[in-house]
Order: sequence, then structure tokens, then C-alpha cells
Amino acid sequence: MWNERFSGEEYVYGTEPNDFLKENRDLFNTLAMPQKILCLGEGEGRNAVFLAQQGNQVWALDYAQAGLEKTRQLAALKQTRVHTIHADLTTHELPEAEYDAVIMVFCHLPSANRPFLYEQVLKTLKPGGILLAELYTPEQLEYRTGGPGNVDMLVSKEELEKAFALYSLLVSRECVRDIYEGKLHTGKGAVVQFIARKT
Repeated sequence: MWNERFSGEEYVYGTEPNDFLKENRDLFNTLAMPQKILCLGEGEGRNAVFLAQQGNQVWALDYAQAGLEKTRQLAALKQTRVHTIHADLTTHELPEAEYDAVIMVFCHLPSANRPFLYEQVLKTLKPGGILLAELYTPEQLEYRTGGPGNVDMLVSKEELEKAFALYSLLVSRECVRDIYEGKLHTGKGAVVQFIARKT
């Protein structure tokens, strides 16, 4: 499905970064540059390219080869570089203490696969590293302006707080906001916004 979705010339989620990530860019623009950042389920690369433009070393991981190819094209267009990783998040083992930050923007997996993903995030972040996530909540089914149509794929604030209970919470909230990020994310959306630091 994802290869088919990303196979056209159009960037279906746009080429501009996610609003929540953009609002929190200062988390990644520190004196300890460049930050080493991993973007999970990155799709066509809009967030990875944005972070690379800030001077970071960025890896984009996705299952869809078509999305990774468009990531490389967008990076070239923006005169920056993004490393790409072709992998399945339900089985892919991440390296230990490798990244300064992990980004999960609308990266949705079935509930049975999410504990493994959370374990990998916990493992791959360096001490002091940042996790930033924005995901659709079950309330999104009322809006149908993007995201999975299956409640099992949607994520609550409580789930993230439990999974990352040992982290220092910086932001953890559920809200409804206007989302205009490509033709497939357009209108009011119910999201969880989450930022935590590994202690």
C-alpha cells in the first residue's frame, strides 16, 4: 500500500515539516551540533529533510522504497543529505545508544507491534536523548481527516506515558488541531503530542 501511495510525483503529505516538530526545532538546535537523529516511518522525507537543513545528521527509516527514493530526491532539491534505511519497524532491531533524538510523526503500527517499537526507541536513544512524537488518537475516527481508519492503530497519551515512564516528560497532551500537511492530512485532527528525554 505504501509503495503505491508514494509512487506518484506528488508528495501526498507535502514537503513542509510537521507543525509540532517545527514548533520544537530548538530542541535539536543546540551547541552540540550536529545532532544524530532518526525519523521512524518517515514516508517521503519532509521531516528528515527539515532536520537535515538545520545542520543535523539525519536517518530516515521506512518500509516503502518509493518513499525513501522521494526522500533522497527532496533532500537533493533542498541541497542537503539524508541517510535512508529500508526496514520493517515490526521486526527491525535498532543499534544501542546510537541517536540523540528519535522522531515519530504519524508513524502508526498495530497495537501488538508497538511494544517492540517502544523497546527499540528506548534502546537506541543516547542518555539525554529526546523522543518527539505526534500521533493520531482514537478520537481521530470522528474527524476522518487523515490517519488510519482502524482504532487499533491509534495511540493515546496514557499509552506513551506508560511506555516511557522512566523518561523525563517535557510535553504530553491530547488536543484537536488544524492540520494542513499534504492532501491526506487536511482539516481538524485529534492528536497526542509527546516529548520526553531519556534520563
